[in-house]
Amino acid sequence: MHDAPPVRHRRRTRLPFLTPAEVAVLLRVSPETVSKWAKQGRLDGVRTPGGRWRFRREVIAAFLAQQ
Repeated sequence: MHDAPPVRHRRRTRLPFLTPAEVAVLLRVSPETVSKWAKQGRLDGVRTPGGRWRFRREVIAAFLAQQ
């Protein structure tokens, strides 16, 4: 009988994109406000194929530095 292969656990890596909820925590506003700011062009974000907003960490860090 063969031994089962070792289980490999995926490490959580810091993804370059944040969700509106994650950005909201950093900016101390609601996720709805984050999405509204993105629609208004106040925050630079991208839309996923499913229509959800995502934000680059660097963009949010720069936004925070300006505040």
